[in-house]
Amino acid sequence: MPCPPGGPAVSPRARTAETNGYVPRLKATYEQELRARLKDELGLSSVMQVPRVQKVTLNMGVGEAKTEAKALDSAIEELTTIAGQRAQVRKARKSIAS
Repeated sequence: MPCPPGGPAVSPRARTAETNGYVPRLKATYEQELRARLKDELGLSSVMQVPRVQKVTLNMGVGEAKTEAKALDSAIEELTTIAGQRAQVRKARKSIAS
C-alpha cells in the first residue's frame, strides 16, 4: 500500500483508535494494571516480554432455540450486551449425540 500524500502509511486499525480515542476496557486494564504485575510475577526484564491478549472469543450454547424461537433472540441480546458487538450466529456442523 503506497504512502498517502499526507504522510507515512498508517494501518486502518491504528487510524480508528487515534481518531475516536476508544480503548476497550479489557485492553486498558491489561495495559495499566496487569502488565506490570505479570512482569514482576514472571520475573521478566522487560514489559515487552509479557504475553499479550491477542483474541477474546465468547461462546454460548443455545439448545433451547430448537423449541423456542425467542431463546435465540435473547441469547443474541445478552452476548451483544456483554461483548459490545453484535453476536454472530453459527449452527453446529454435527450433532454431538450422533
